Amino acid sequence: QASTAAPSSAAPSPELAPAPQPMDICGGGPSGTLRLRLRLPLGGRMELEVDAGTSAAELRTLLHERTGVPPRQQRIRIGYPPRIFEAIADEVLSYCGFHDGEVVYLENT
Repeated sequence: QASTAAPSSAAPSPELAPAPQPMDICGGGPSGTLRLRLRLPLGGRMELEVDAGTSAAELRTLLHERTGVPPRQQRIRIGYPPRIFEAIADEVLSYCGFHDGEVVYLENT
């Protein structure tokens, strides 16, 4: 006699499995945001949250709005040891070495 009971260890069907959350390539999390810890020219600190798809030009504009330092006078350093951030205006931050939790040094030149 053949058994008609379904095996108890059957794999879940693909339509029931939860969809994977998209992750930013540099670890920005499911929402694709980067939390940047900004160090200001006069010793102050500020935290910024930006989309991982933010361009270098958009970051400079945001820094101008938040700090008053014009984009042409901004020198941005990232990484350890801090290196000068040089990017073409339309380059995306996540491809330019920015990571979630990155310390960003802003200098007024």
